[in-house]
Amino acid sequence: MTNKNWQVSFDRQFKLDVNRWRKKADNLQAELQEIIDYILEYGEIPTEYNPHELVDPSLPYAGNMDFHLLDGKVDLLIIYTEINKRRVFRFMRLGSHNELFHPKQQ
Repeated sequence: MTNKNWQVSFDRQFKLDVNRWRKKADNLQAELQEIIDYILEYGEIPTEYNPHELVDPSLPYAGNMDFHLLDGKVDLLIIYTEINKRRVFRFMRLGSHNELFHPKQQ
């Protein structure tokens, strides 16, 4: 079943993250476009990306969702939230585990 009324929004920080990582991760832009196209068509993240909720309340972004990019070859993930009432996926951050969850340890 297709859900053609879904949208994807991008926080300012997400856009900055993409620009920074684009130089480091081959095929990032192409993979992002594939995921966005899938969301717009089906209203969900493809299951092969293993989207899951961030449940550890001691870490930043708890209560949001994440999924991994580039088949795990690079430690790179997207933090997002799904706003069902508005049918929007909001991409908040893109980065490594250390950048996003342990920024003081870098």
